[in-house]
Amino acid sequence: MLAKVPAAAPVPNSVERGLRTGPAVPPEAYPSWTVNAYDLDLEGMRRLFDEWSLPAYRAQQVFAGLWAREDTYEEMTDLPGALRRRLDAELPAQLEVLTERSADRRATRKALLRVGGRHVIESVLMGYRDRVTVCVSTQVGCAMGCVFCATGQMGLEGNLTAGEIAAQVVWANRAARSLPEWMPRRVTNVVFMGMGEPLANYRATAMAIVRLQDPAGIGLGARHVTVSTVGLVPGIRRLGMDHPQVGLAISLHAADDELRTSLVPPNRWWPLLELEAAVAEWRERTGRRPSIEWTMIDGT
Repeated sequence: MLAKVPAAAPVPNSVERGLRTGPAVPPEAYPSWTVNAYDLDLEGMRRLFDEWSLPAYRAQQVFAGLWAREDTYEEMTDLPGALRRRLDAELPAQLEVLTERSADRRATRKALLRVGGRHVIESVLMGYRDRVTVCVSTQVGCAMGCVFCATGQMGLEGNLTAGEIAAQVVWANRAARSLPEWMPRRVTNVVFMGMGEPLANYRATAMAIVRLQDPAGIGLGARHVTVSTVGLVPGIRRLGMDHPQVGLAISLHAADDELRTSLVPPNRWWPLLELEAAVAEWRERTGRRPSIEWTMIDGT
C-alpha cells in the first residue's frame, strides 16, 4: 500500500489550460484559420474546396494523397496543374525534413522536422521484424521539468496542432519505404512519447488520434496507438472516456512520493495515491493494462 502524503499542490494555470477538452479550433473557423494542409481533416478540406468552387471529390483526392499515399502536391498527378500550383501557394503541405539519421542497420531513423512552417520537433522511427513504430512529439519543449529528460529542461515553447502531430506519421511512412526488406514498409504502431506531455496538450492529442484512425487517410487502429504521460490525472480519466481502445503508458520512475516529486515534479500536483486511483479507473473503463516506464537512475 502506498503511503499517504500531504494534499497535492495547486495545478499551474498553464497545465490546467492544456488539460481542457473541447474543439481545439471553433468549427466556424474552418478552414480559413489554417496555413498548413495537414491541419485540415477531410471535412475541413471539403469546406475549403467548396469555398474555392471546386467539387468535393477533389478534396477527397488531395486528402488521400497527403495522408494515405504521403504525396507532395507535385506527386499528385491526378490533379490539374493549376490546382497543384494553387494548393502550393494557398494551402502548403508543410512537412520539412531538416536532418535525418539512421542507426541499427537502417532499422532506426531519427528526424528533425519542421511541420507547419513553425516549430522544429523530433520524431523517431523504429523498425522490427513484425512491426514499425513511430514515436511522435506533441509539444515543442515541455513544462513538466523531469530531471532526467533533456526536453524537460528546455521549458515549453509551444503546443503542436493535431495536424502537426499526425503529420509526423506521414514522414514515418515515407521513411519506412526504405527500411530493410524483411521489415514492414508502413507504420503499424504510434507512440506519443516524443517531445512534450501529450495530456498537457489534450485537445490536439485527442484530435490527432482521431486523424490517425481516419480510413480515408492513415487508417490506423486505435489499439495500435499508445499515449505516455507523467501522470496528469484529469487527462488519464478523459483519455479513458474518449479513447478507450488507446493504450496508456505511465512514466513512473519511482514508487515513493518524495523521490518521485524530485524526479517528476508533476507528482506534487497528483501524488501516487491519486495516480493509482486514476489508473485503476482507466483499467476498469477500458479493460486494458497500462505500461509502466521506469528510468534506471544510479542512487535512486
